[in-house]
Amino acid sequence: MLSGDSKWGAFYNCEAYLLPSHQENFGIAIVEAMACKKPVLITKKINIWREIDEGNGGWILDEPSTAEIKNQLITLANLSPEAIELIGQNAFEIFKNKFLIDNCYVDFINALNSLK
Repeated sequence: MLSGDSKWGAFYNCEAYLLPSHQENFGIAIVEAMACKKPVLITKKINIWREIDEGNGGWILDEPSTAEIKNQLITLANLSPEAIELIGQNAFEIFKNKFLIDNCYVDFINALNSLK
């Protein structure tokens, strides 16, 4: 496990973040990568895949199989740095619009108020 400067250095110096998980309720590390303007490669087993897919912030695998991961990594390796950067910018926009606490707390407060 990385933490502190090592963790953030890894995020900021990677081209993309890969998490081929079999199950994640949210995926905080994915959101952290998106906050660093990195595209993500995840599976549909991670519950925020729809937001990432909708915003073109990365690549979504149906299943975390070796063959699917390999094929997607080959596709990623053939992209230009500019294309990867654009998808990373999309990931950052998703982070800002869907997961940044400054924007999410209003939705949370409204949800709580609707329970009255």
